[in-house]
Amino acid sequence: MLERVAVHQTRLRTPGLGLDARGVALGAKGVVLLPSIDRLVAFLALYTRQGSLADILRSLAIEVVRSKLGAREVTLTFAAETSDRMDRIAEIARLAGGYTFTGTSRHFVQYRDAAAPFGYDVAQISAGDATLWLYHNTFSQSYEAERKIDVRSLVLRLEPHADPSTGREPGPRWLAAEAGLGPALIHYFVRSGVTAEVGVAEWPPASSFETGRSSGTCFACPSCRSA
Repeated sequence: MLERVAVHQTRLRTPGLGLDARGVALGAKGVVLLPSIDRLVAFLALYTRQGSLADILRSLAIEVVRSKLGAREVTLTFAAETSDRMDRIAEIARLAGGYTFTGTSRHFVQYRDAAAPFGYDVAQISAGDATLWLYHNTFSQSYEAERKIDVRSLVLRLEPHADPSTGREPGPRWLAAEAGLGPALIHYFVRSGVTAEVGVAEWPPASSFETGRSSGTCFACPSCRSA
């Protein structure tokens, strides 16, 4: 399905794919494929821990895409620029459970990894009018764009906002969140200098024969420790 790019190779079959100064196969764009919105949030949280999103924000486009089998996934498309940038993004995508590709137009191949330090090229380009073609060592799939996700609106929804009613009465404050958002919220509190306790809250079992189900991550201020 894919062929490893060899040292000093000069010709590549993938449209828009070339070699940078280090001989790494690189297109004008990079694409990260993530399985869900939760994984998208995880990717953004990991990315902003190491640097500013402004690095790729100008060229960043996020879309929900649909495969020919009907599965919905999320893609982030951005300007690749250099293999140094792509190396960093590929590592973050791997930690978030995603895959990284590079290309220029509709056809994107798997970005380089330890098995292919100079990247990959396709043995044969797939035919079809799909909006996006992704070629990976383990799959080759076409996708159609379903809807765009506005980056600014997404970030604003993820940023914690104070409830105006919280300042009316003194006492402890509780914040409950889905388990997947826990690491991002902890990082936000640490960065903002908020003193708090964190724990995992569970619903009580309906009977002694059932186990509780996790309801998320619960954050409490220090005054709740004696509660």
